[in-house]
Amino acid sequence: MLGRRPGGVLQALAEAEGEHRRLLEGFREGRRPLPEGSAQVGSLMESSGAPPFSATMSPADAFLLAANKERRAVQRYDGWASLYQVGPERELLLRLAEMERQHLARVEAMLSNAAFPEAW
Repeated sequence: MLGRRPGGVLQALAEAEGEHRRLLEGFREGRRPLPEGSAQVGSLMESSGAPPFSATMSPADAFLLAANKERRAVQRYDGWASLYQVGPERELLLRLAEMERQHLARVEAMLSNAAFPEAW
């Protein structure tokens, strides 16, 4: 994945996030059950605030921002999965957490390349 041109890598990450959104909408729309005793759907679906974005930020800053968002997504999905004892919803959320871990690894590699370019 990292060998692709930058636009291809970013497109692949965006497509994966779109798939995550579609799966999570199943909770919001009632196609997937929420765990017993959980808060309202809105609190499950809301994410924590996002750090400021700037169209003029450096590539290193953009990858740092993305890495922070991926890290929070891993924590969020793992936390939501812990609300379920067993079942397909728990498995789905754990799968999403693992996907986000993979995204995080890719983004951290891009961050390293952008923040610490090799000088020959």
